[in-house]
Amino acid sequence: MAYVSGTLVIGTELEWNPKPAYQHDPWPPTPSMLRYPNSGVVMGTRASFARIRDIQRAQFSKFPCCSRVIRVDATPWCVVEAQLCTQSALQNGTFDPITHELISSVDYKLDHNATLFLSLHKMNMSDLEQLPNGKFMFRRTGTVPCVLHTNGAGSKSPLLAELARRAPPSSYIPLRAKFENTSLPVAKLLSGSPEEPSVEKR
Repeated sequence: MAYVSGTLVIGTELEWNPKPAYQHDPWPPTPSMLRYPNSGVVMGTRASFARIRDIQRAQFSKFPCCSRVIRVDATPWCVVEAQLCTQSALQNGTFDPITHELISSVDYKLDHNATLFLSLHKMNMSDLEQLPNGKFMFRRTGTVPCVLHTNGAGSKSPLLAELARRAPPSSYIPLRAKFENTSLPVAKLLSGSPEEPSVEKR
């Protein structure tokens, strides 16, 4: 947790979602092209999570219901949209009178270099390189992220299936990803080896 130091560390991805149609893009370009906060990969302390929760509650009177923007209007019904709520909270704050940059109410850092997290949305196998130790390096930054994250239905993606096949035995692969990718050898997923399943069939 020394890397976090009371700050939320939030993973980033290539595409802005959900994207309000009428708003300007508040997330500046980055060399890695990873620029948009992804609420699926967040690390921080209890206090930092409590802070962003309090801001969300203040912004949305019916939190965790958040308004999803369609065209220029907010939907009138309750939408539990974690990413929208998170991004809105990060944009909450005041503007510096000299630089005119937003000073966010949330103490956070975006992981633009995929140091901890890499979101695989809109990624291809060509974006990654498998190292001799079995880990995957993000080619654009040369970093080896601790977590490879897929978004929503991404657990059925061919890319995740390929990564799971190649992953070393020490890798943790969530059960949902294991069993929704029916093309994966189940014995390998359970044990890391197709010849030595670690769970008996009953």
